[in-house]
Amino acid sequence: MSGLLAIQSVGGVAPNFVLNVSSSIGVVSGDHVVAPLSGNTTHGSVYRVMSVPDINTINVRDDLVPGGGIYGAPTSGRSAYWTPTTGGMSTDKYNGTPFWGDITERDLLLLEGGLDSSSKSGRLIPSAFSGNPKKATVSFVVPYPTGAQYGVRLSVSTSGNHAFVATYEDNDEDGFVVNLGTNVLSNLVEVSWETELLSE
Repeated sequence: MSGLLAIQSVGGVAPNFVLNVSSSIGVVSGDHVVAPLSGNTTHGSVYRVMSVPDINTINVRDDLVPGGGIYGAPTSGRSAYWTPTTGGMSTDKYNGTPFWGDITERDLLLLEGGLDSSSKSGRLIPSAFSGNPKKATVSFVVPYPTGAQYGVRLSVSTSGNHAFVATYEDNDEDGFVVNLGTNVLSNLVEVSWETELLSE
């Protein structure tokens, strides 16, 4: 998941901050939020989402890069969020976001570049599924090499006692499809997925 955010005000004390936003729809714990730094017109920082208590509030922490120091409070304005993947992010997705070049340099390469490029991971929320049976498409930000073989591991989180048996299909270097095998999404929280490149 990824998208733009409008931060209206900021509270809290470093390294924990509270973002008051116009809408937090789509943002989940563990996502990254990029935002301009308070009092700095040329740089921004990336924050980890700790919780999303309601539609107008996002609790974040400025400690994404181990040993990288605390960079300070975000300020109001345009920002963006994304679910981190080992493939990194395409900067053209955020043309309207200020400070992106500096953020990519300072944080994103440290966050994503240190991860094993042979593996990828992510999450699917209920709204990602459609059809009968319910299916969702996973599209890799950075595809695997043409003809590459990889394994897929799926983990389903639910509320209540409802159980889902998730399977995958149509996998190629660009992604795959998750099939829940049912038309009912009741009590589905999310489906986490991981892929690992198989050795030849």
